[in-house]
Amino acid sequence: MKEEKRTRRLWITWLGSFVSLALLMASVAIALQAGDVRAKPGEPTFLATVRPLGFKQIEIKPDQRYTSKDCGGGTIEWHFVITQVEPASNAPSSITVQFQYSGVMSIPLDRVTGKTAHYSAYTSIPETLINAWATIYSSWKGQFNLSHVDCVKGTPTPPPTATPTPTAVTTPVGTPEPTETATPTPAV
Repeated sequence: MKEEKRTRRLWITWLGSFVSLALLMASVAIALQAGDVRAKPGEPTFLATVRPLGFKQIEIKPDQRYTSKDCGGGTIEWHFVITQVEPASNAPSSITVQFQYSGVMSIPLDRVTGKTAHYSAYTSIPETLINAWATIYSSWKGQFNLSHVDCVKGTPTPPPTATPTPTAVTTPVGTPEPTETATPTPAV
């Protein structure tokens, strides 16, 4: 009887160890599929952090936040750049900008020159930039900056927008057509 209990305990211990090892290996496999596993310099490897692959959110430099501009009631151009974008097709299609008075705006990509993506926002009245952010590929290593803020003379030309195509309106058969009615003219 004692031998049977001992064999049963060994079997349960072996099974528990096997299940624990299998779960550990499954956890590592999931972590490796979810992202890049690296220990921070000087940190033991068992405290490694998991960073997902794909995309990350970036913001402009903290010292560029709360930049103010007053153009005396005219238009203000806020020009943002994201550097070291490779290839150009990886440039974010838009950035999000928050202003004190104009609120939150989604700013489309204006152009890419070399490895730099350009974005321009336009506001009026004295304005203060609160923050700007974008989503970019996770291996990006450049800078996201407020390049310059200028007063613009005249009205900036907005980028072209799609014009809706008119659709034909059909009147069901048997429906009377609208008729013009005369508008009386007042006597002078």
